[in-house]
Amino acid sequence: MTTLMGDLVGQGLEEQIVARDENSWLIDGGTPIDDVMRVLDIDEFPQSGNYETIGGFMMFMLRKIPKRTDSVKFAGYKFESGGYR
Repeated sequence: MTTLMGDLVGQGLEEQIVARDENSWLIDGGTPIDDVMRVLDIDEFPQSGNYETIGGFMMFMLRKIPKRTDSVKFAGYKFESGGYR
């Protein structure tokens, strides 16, 4: 299973999706879902009309603001929260 980690706050002009190795990416929580779909080759996210970013996806799926230990499994990936700053 592939692991993804993302912060919940944007990093300005820094890269929003960074490959850490062939099976792991660091994705900023403010990254648009469309960008994540393109990079990870995911056709669609569940009920994507309810959020616009990967951080929004995490909050929608968890029904709360993610903590550092929270994760969501979807499309063969494990999305983990890296906390927020």
